[in-house]
Amino acid sequence: MKENPDDEFRICPNCGYKKGFHLCFKKTENSRFRIGLICPSCGQSYNIDWITSDIPELDVKWEDNYG
Repeated sequence: MKENPDDEFRICPNCGYKKGFHLCFKKTENSRFRIGLICPSCGQSYNIDWITSDIPELDVKWEDNYG
């Protein structure tokens, strides 16, 4: 089966970065989390309208950056 590049959202429309996205989680009013995409190159974020229903509590722990 040949892949169709139009069947995936991998390239950032804002800057043209071609290697995919990072995920972000934003807490909603009812303690769920909205899942979004962030371009690792330009930082543009995209709301993909996914909301979690199975993460009762997300305890964020900040760590040093690797690199």
